[in-house]
Amino acid sequence: MARILAVIPARGGSKRLPRKNLRPLRGRPLLQWSVSFAIKTGLCEAVVISSDDPEIVECGKAAGATSFGLRPQELSGDHATSVDVALHELQNAEEKYGAFDYLALLQPTTPFRKQQRMQDALDLLEAHPDALSVVGVSAVSAMPYHMFTMDTESRVKPLFPDHLQMRTQDLPKTVEVNGSLYLVRTPALKKYRSVYFGTSRAVLCDDPREMVDIDTIDDFAAAETLLKGEQA
Repeated sequence: MARILAVIPARGGSKRLPRKNLRPLRGRPLLQWSVSFAIKTGLCEAVVISSDDPEIVECGKAAGATSFGLRPQELSGDHATSVDVALHELQNAEEKYGAFDYLALLQPTTPFRKQQRMQDALDLLEAHPDALSVVGVSAVSAMPYHMFTMDTESRVKPLFPDHLQMRTQDLPKTVEVNGSLYLVRTPALKKYRSVYFGTSRAVLCDDPREMVDIDTIDDFAAAETLLKGEQA
Protein backbone atom coordinates (compact mmCIF):
# COMPACT_ATOMS: atom_id res chain seq x y z
CA MET A 1 0.00 0.00 0.00
CA ALA A 2 1.26 3.46 -0.91
CA ARG A 3 2.54 5.57 1.96
CA ILE A 4 1.23 9.15 1.89
CA LEU A 5 2.45 12.01 4.07
CA ALA A 6 0.06 14.97 4.32
CA VAL A 7 1.62 18.36 5.09
CA ILE A 8 -0.49 21.36 6.07
CA PRO A 9 1.55 24.60 5.99
CA ALA A 10 0.07 27.26 8.27
CA ARG A 11 2.11 30.34 9.08
CA GLY A 12 1.25 32.55 12.01
CA GLY A 13 1.62 35.79 10.08
CA SER A 14 -1.04 36.96 7.64
CA LYS A 15 -0.99 40.51 6.35
CA ARG A 16 -4.49 40.66 4.85
CA LEU A 17 -6.32 38.76 7.60
CA PRO A 18 -4.34 38.38 10.84
CA ARG A 19 -4.49 34.94 12.49
CA LYS A 20 -6.73 33.60 9.72
CA ASN A 21 -5.59 29.99 10.19
CA LEU A 22 -7.01 30.08 13.73
CA ARG A 23 -10.17 31.99 12.85
CA PRO A 24 -13.30 29.90 13.54
CA LEU A 25 -15.27 28.67 10.53
CA ARG A 26 -18.51 26.99 11.58
CA GLY A 27 -17.19 26.67 15.11
CA ARG A 28 -13.72 25.25 14.44
CA PRO A 29 -10.43 26.88 13.43
CA LEU A 30 -9.84 27.14 9.70
CA LEU A 31 -6.74 24.93 9.65
CA GLN A 32 -8.60 22.09 11.38
CA TRP A 33 -10.79 21.60 8.30
CA SER A 34 -7.73 20.48 6.33
CA VAL A 35 -6.43 18.29 9.15
CA SER A 36 -9.81 16.56 9.40
CA PHE A 37 -9.93 16.03 5.64
CA ALA A 38 -6.52 14.35 5.58
CA ILE A 39 -7.36 12.08 8.51
CA LYS A 40 -10.82 11.12 7.24
CA THR A 41 -9.52 10.02 3.84
CA GLY A 42 -7.91 7.07 5.62
CA LEU A 43 -5.09 7.25 3.06
CA CYS A 44 -2.52 9.35 4.90
CA GLU A 45 -0.13 7.51 7.17
CA ALA A 46 0.87 10.78 8.86
CA VAL A 47 -0.64 14.27 8.88
CA VAL A 48 1.83 17.02 9.79
CA ILE A 49 1.04 20.59 10.75
CA SER A 50 3.91 22.91 9.79
CA SER A 51 4.05 26.33 11.40
CA ASP A 52 6.23 28.97 12.98
CA ASP A 53 3.53 29.67 15.57
CA PRO A 54 3.13 27.60 18.78
CA GLU A 55 -0.62 28.29 19.00
CA ILE A 56 -1.18 27.03 15.46
CA VAL A 57 0.87 23.91 16.17
CA GLU A 58 -1.21 23.14 19.25
CA CYS A 59 -4.41 23.78 17.31
CA GLY A 60 -3.33 21.34 14.62
CA LYS A 61 -2.35 18.71 17.17
CA ALA A 62 -5.72 19.09 18.89
CA ALA A 63 -7.35 18.07 15.60
CA GLY A 64 -5.13 14.99 15.30
CA ALA A 65 -2.11 16.24 13.37
CA THR A 66 1.53 15.56 14.20
CA SER A 67 4.21 18.23 14.64
CA PHE A 68 7.99 18.03 14.52
CA GLY A 69 8.34 21.37 16.26
CA LEU A 70 8.35 24.93 14.96
CA ARG A 71 9.76 25.66 11.53
CA PRO A 72 13.29 27.05 11.42
CA GLN A 73 13.53 30.81 10.93
CA GLU A 74 14.59 30.53 7.28
CA LEU A 75 11.28 28.81 6.49
CA SER A 76 9.14 31.34 8.33
CA GLY A 77 9.57 34.45 6.20
CA ASP A 78 7.74 35.75 3.14
CA HIS A 79 10.27 34.22 0.75
CA ALA A 80 9.92 30.62 1.96
CA THR A 81 7.86 28.52 -0.45
CA SER A 82 5.40 25.74 0.22
CA VAL A 83 7.80 23.33 -1.48
CA ASP A 84 10.61 24.36 0.89
CA VAL A 85 8.31 23.68 3.83
CA ALA A 86 7.10 20.37 2.39
CA LEU A 87 10.66 19.13 1.88
CA HIS A 88 11.59 20.12 5.43
CA GLU A 89 8.65 18.23 6.93
CA LEU A 90 9.22 15.26 4.61
CA GLN A 91 12.79 14.94 5.89
CA ASN A 92 11.55 15.04 9.48
CA ALA A 93 8.84 12.47 8.79
CA GLU A 94 11.13 10.07 6.96
CA GLU A 95 13.66 10.22 9.77
CA LYS A 96 10.93 9.10 12.16
CA TYR A 97 8.67 6.88 10.06
CA GLY A 98 10.74 5.78 7.07
CA ALA A 99 10.26 6.53 3.37
CA PHE A 100 7.00 7.84 1.91
CA ASP A 101 5.83 7.29 -1.67
CA TYR A 102 3.76 10.45 -1.97
CA LEU A 103 3.37 13.82 -0.27
CA ALA A 104 0.01 15.57 -0.15
CA LEU A 105 0.27 19.34 0.24
CA LEU A 106 -2.96 20.79 1.65
CA GLN A 107 -3.21 24.52 2.11
CA PRO A 108 -5.53 25.43 5.01
CA THR A 109 -7.12 28.36 3.16
CA THR A 110 -9.05 25.95 0.89
CA PRO A 111 -11.09 24.14 3.55
CA PHE A 112 -13.78 22.48 1.44
CA ARG A 113 -12.66 19.24 -0.18
CA LYS A 114 -14.54 16.10 -1.12
CA GLN A 115 -13.08 12.96 0.42
CA GLN A 116 -12.98 11.23 -2.94
CA ARG A 117 -10.49 13.75 -4.36
CA MET A 118 -7.52 12.19 -2.57
CA GLN A 119 -8.42 8.71 -3.78
CA ASP A 120 -8.92 10.03 -7.32
CA ALA A 121 -5.49 11.69 -7.23
CA LEU A 122 -3.84 8.52 -5.94
CA ASP A 123 -5.59 6.43 -8.61
CA LEU A 124 -4.25 8.74 -11.32
CA LEU A 125 -0.67 8.46 -10.10
CA GLU A 126 -0.86 4.69 -9.83
CA ALA A 127 -2.48 4.37 -13.27
CA HIS A 128 0.06 6.67 -14.93
CA PRO A 129 3.63 5.90 -13.81
CA ASP A 130 4.93 8.79 -15.95
CA ALA A 131 2.87 11.34 -14.00
CA LEU A 132 4.92 12.91 -11.22
CA SER A 133 2.08 14.79 -9.55
CA VAL A 134 -1.65 15.45 -9.49
CA VAL A 135 -3.17 18.86 -8.77
CA GLY A 136 -6.70 19.93 -7.92
CA VAL A 137 -8.26 22.14 -10.59
CA SER A 138 -11.54 23.92 -11.31
CA ALA A 139 -13.10 25.01 -14.58
CA VAL A 140 -12.65 28.72 -15.37
CA SER A 141 -15.59 31.04 -15.97
CA ALA A 142 -13.86 33.17 -18.63
CA MET A 143 -12.10 31.76 -21.67
CA PRO A 144 -8.48 32.97 -21.86
CA TYR A 145 -8.52 32.18 -25.59
CA HIS A 146 -10.82 35.17 -26.13
CA MET A 147 -8.82 37.58 -23.97
CA PHE A 148 -6.60 40.49 -24.97
CA THR A 149 -3.64 42.40 -23.59
CA MET A 150 -3.86 46.20 -23.45
CA ASP A 151 -0.83 48.47 -23.48
CA THR A 152 -0.37 51.93 -21.97
CA GLU A 153 -1.80 53.53 -25.11
CA SER A 154 -4.97 51.40 -25.00
CA ARG A 155 -3.95 49.18 -27.91
CA VAL A 156 -5.32 45.66 -27.62
CA LYS A 157 -3.74 42.44 -28.82
CA PRO A 158 -5.28 38.94 -28.62
CA LEU A 159 -3.50 36.48 -26.37
CA PHE A 160 -4.34 33.62 -28.74
CA PRO A 161 -4.87 35.00 -32.27
CA ASP A 162 -5.44 31.55 -33.77
CA HIS A 163 -8.32 30.87 -31.39
CA LEU A 164 -10.01 34.26 -31.50
CA GLN A 165 -12.66 33.32 -34.07
CA MET A 166 -13.41 29.90 -32.62
CA ARG A 167 -16.73 29.20 -30.94
CA THR A 168 -16.61 28.73 -27.18
CA GLN A 169 -17.75 25.11 -27.46
CA ASP A 170 -14.87 24.38 -29.85
CA LEU A 171 -12.14 25.77 -27.61
CA PRO A 172 -9.86 23.51 -25.54
CA LYS A 173 -11.10 22.84 -22.01
CA THR A 174 -9.50 25.36 -19.67
CA VAL A 175 -8.97 24.92 -15.93
CA GLU A 176 -7.13 26.66 -13.12
CA VAL A 177 -5.33 25.27 -10.11
CA ASN A 178 -7.55 25.87 -7.09
CA GLY A 179 -5.02 25.08 -4.37
CA SER A 180 -7.13 22.37 -2.76
CA LEU A 181 -4.78 19.44 -3.35
CA TYR A 182 -1.28 18.64 -4.57
CA LEU A 183 -0.21 14.99 -4.53
CA VAL A 184 3.38 14.49 -5.66
CA ARG A 185 5.78 11.56 -5.85
CA THR A 186 8.41 12.14 -3.16
CA PRO A 187 11.44 11.27 -5.35
CA ALA A 188 10.30 13.90 -7.89
CA LEU A 189 9.68 16.46 -5.14
CA LYS A 190 13.20 15.96 -3.80
CA LYS A 191 14.87 15.98 -7.20
CA TYR A 192 13.05 18.86 -8.89
CA ARG A 193 11.78 20.84 -5.86
CA SER A 194 8.42 21.37 -7.52
CA VAL A 195 4.84 20.08 -7.53
CA TYR A 196 4.27 20.92 -11.21
CA PHE A 197 5.69 18.90 -14.09
CA GLY A 198 5.09 18.43 -17.78
CA THR A 199 3.51 15.08 -16.98
CA SER A 200 1.24 16.32 -14.16
CA ARG A 201 -2.37 15.16 -14.15
CA ALA A 202 -5.38 16.89 -12.64
CA VAL A 203 -8.41 16.08 -10.54
CA LEU A 204 -11.36 18.22 -11.60
CA CYS A 205 -13.15 19.73 -8.59
CA ASP A 206 -16.66 20.52 -9.79
CA ASP A 207 -18.21 21.56 -6.48
CA PRO A 208 -18.25 25.39 -6.23
CA ARG A 209 -17.19 25.16 -2.58
CA GLU A 210 -13.89 23.60 -3.61
CA MET A 211 -12.91 26.87 -5.27
CA VAL A 212 -13.13 28.77 -1.97
CA ASP A 213 -9.75 30.28 -1.05
CA ILE A 214 -9.93 32.25 2.18
CA ASP A 215 -7.64 35.26 2.39
CA THR A 216 -9.89 38.12 3.54
CA ILE A 217 -12.78 38.74 5.92
CA ASP A 218 -15.11 38.80 2.91
CA ASP A 219 -13.85 35.34 1.91
CA PHE A 220 -14.72 34.12 5.40
CA ALA A 221 -18.21 35.59 5.15
CA ALA A 222 -18.71 33.90 1.77
CA ALA A 223 -17.56 30.58 3.19
CA GLU A 224 -19.99 30.86 6.09
CA THR A 225 -22.80 31.59 3.65
CA LEU A 226 -21.99 28.45 1.66
CA LEU A 227 -22.25 26.40 4.85
CA LYS A 228 -25.68 27.71 5.88
CA GLY A 229 -28.26 25.00 6.10
CA GLU A 230 -25.67 22.21 6.25
CA GLN A 231 -24.91 20.05 9.24
CA ALA A 232 -21.88 21.13 11.27
